[in-house]
Amino acid sequence: MILYISILLTLLAIVFSKSKLLAKVIFIHMWVLWGWHSWNGDYDAYSNMYLENSAFSGKLLDYEVGYKLINYIFSSLGFSFQFFQIIIAFVVLYVIYKISSNLVRHIALFSAAYMLIFFMEYVFIRNYIAHALILYGIYLLFNAHDSRRRFKFFLILVLATSIHISSIIAFIFLLADK
Repeated sequence: MILYISILLTLLAIVFSKSKLLAKVIFIHMWVLWGWHSWNGDYDAYSNMYLENSAFSGKLLDYEVGYKLINYIFSSLGFSFQFFQIIIAFVVLYVIYKISSNLVRHIALFSAAYMLIFFMEYVFIRNYIAHALILYGIYLLFNAHDSRRRFKFFLILVLATSIHISSIIAFIFLLADK
């Protein structure tokens, strides 16, 4: 059923490529798939990590301390892993939708194409959060008319790196700025 809905949305996006409403429907489809799923290859690992981080050490030099802190905050507030996943999915996909809707004319078509990336990436929660932060940082770096945009980008990358260490590679974008 999920496959048929995804194919239908893609076909509609080809016909109505500029539809913001259809783009929102596609992103809501992705949110439901991510937020309310209860198993994938890494689900158990992330669920266990969430439960273990209820005893956050608070060490700033801990490995990927940003992600552990997010887990700790949600867990301390008494939220289930499922609720945590719903909120994270919403925030990540909202950031990606907002950035893309500001940059892309054929937003529905872009959203349908983005579903392909989504299907490969939503399993990796830490990576996906960092990915959204990096995209937001790149958007600020190259589209903002703010004298502090490089500093903001740097801070966003530090945050992304604290969530997933692979984000460190994105610091190279500082060299691409004029």
